[in-house]
Amino acid sequence: MINPHLIERAAAALNSVEIPGSTPINTGYDWINAIFSFATTTLGPAVGAIVILYGAFKYITAGGDQSKTKEGSELIIGAILGYTILLLTNLLIKSLTM
Repeated sequence: MINPHLIERAAAALNSVEIPGSTPINTGYDWINAIFSFATTTLGPAVGAIVILYGAFKYITAGGDQSKTKEGSELIIGAILGYTILLLTNLLIKSLTM
């Protein structure tokens, strides 16, 4: 069983540590904003770039095979659409928590 008092003390200790250039995270909305900010600025572009490069590799090396060409183009389109959805979700969350 998790002791709620212990969680509150741990959260208070974490919030008391100041990291230069960062903003404190106090509420659940702040945590959600921090996670989506990380996803849209760091994780999303990295994963998207890897998937786009992999799709481009499959497309280029298809050698005229229609199924491989289609698979490569679907990977590229999927990566672009996925990152677009991530950006729109981040925009929605930021507008709701303001």
